[in-house]
Amino acid sequence: MKYLKCPVCEKFATTKKEKNERFEYQCFVCGSFTISEQLFVSFNKKFTTSDERVCLSNYLSLQKHTTLSNINFNDTVKYLVKPNPAERADNLFLYLAHLNQEIGSVIPYAELIEFLTYIFAPSALPSKASFYDKQFATDFKYVLRAYSQSHSFKYSEIEGLIDSFLIKEKKYLEEGYGSFRTFNHHPGLIITPRGWSFFNENIRGVDSSQGFIAIDFDPKFNDLIEWIKAAIKEAGYSPMCLKGHDHNVIIDDEMYLQIRKSKFLIADLSSDNNGAYFEAGFALGLDKDVIPTCKEGHSPHFDINHRLLTKWNPDDPEKFIKALTNRILNTIGEG
Repeated sequence: MKYLKCPVCEKFATTKKEKNERFEYQCFVCGSFTISEQLFVSFNKKFTTSDERVCLSNYLSLQKHTTLSNINFNDTVKYLVKPNPAERADNLFLYLAHLNQEIGSVIPYAELIEFLTYIFAPSALPSKASFYDKQFATDFKYVLRAYSQSHSFKYSEIEGLIDSFLIKEKKYLEEGYGSFRTFNHHPGLIITPRGWSFFNENIRGVDSSQGFIAIDFDPKFNDLIEWIKAAIKEAGYSPMCLKGHDHNVIIDDEMYLQIRKSKFLIADLSSDNNGAYFEAGFALGLDKDVIPTCKEGHSPHFDINHRLLTKWNPDDPEKFIKALTNRILNTIGEG
């Protein structure tokens, strides 16, 4: 297979198609996305730091498919902030745990780290593929996704997050063999009871009664926020909106935390707010239900048009509250 260089993460992209003055990419790290030809010409000049690249890579990986152009690029990137190391470690753990949900399953840590080193030596991959067990080699694209999920561009960063945070500090992982040995008889990683508890709380939302509201903070949407809160309460849940929420941390860190703690997310897409799109994508990446809303007469981004939208009209808030309440009950169930 011929590997191409992804323009975002600069690692492996499997396909690059030219269509209607656009370049379509399928990247093992970033996922599926399209870049307009006009943006592509000056793409590398758009980045001032490597953090901007890694944040965009993470953002793309959380979307089903995104189209980047000169029109939306700056507005998209400016909302993206690299999380602190502890948050990155949590994201990495939740991703790995999501792929290894069988109790006692072993994450082949030594092979994983060694495999990631070959990202910087693509020519070695074909000759070294037999070094790994068949399934691990076949599914290596999921291993590569660990880069974007943890905001990392170097395998040493992933190794550090696993060793310093997930094993030693947080104790979500421990070394062990489980019921079998890995290919080279190196100990793998086993999710601890503490790790499973964190996973259940943050991914599955089993005990969560919170519904997160992703919305433009412009004052013109203040009434809408109250309508959405009313619907969430009517369905038996507690609404969480960062507007007016007291906290002592960077708002991006608080956003990540509150979405993880939530059972579902309501995303209003009436203003094409890139922050709301990002928060919705982040929640979908955590396997949480996302219910999009939109003002009557407004068309959201075409990537969302296929989803069922709960429409609202400022002249009839009661109709919207009832419709959204029923949507929550039918999608999530009663709280």
